[in-house]
Amino acid sequence: MNLKSKLEEFKLSNECSLNIYITGDEKYYVLEINYQRSRFIAEKQYPNNYYGVGDMEEEKSKYRSENDVKEYFGII
Repeated sequence: MNLKSKLEEFKLSNECSLNIYITGDEKYYVLEINYQRSRFIAEKQYPNNYYGVGDMEEEKSKYRSENDVKEYFGII
């Protein structure tokens, strides 16, 4: 993947955050789910268009709390 620049950061707790990046060529957005200061990381890539942004926002809305992220990683 190309270099990426951070656009937004959403802190759900001290241990958990969601970050949105855009790739260097601006073709894709990347939604990063980060838990326990990078011990668990998932990245999901979306095209930089109307549908990609909508899909990313829908996915981001699934993670409202630290427990949602723990469930995603299979910790609880």
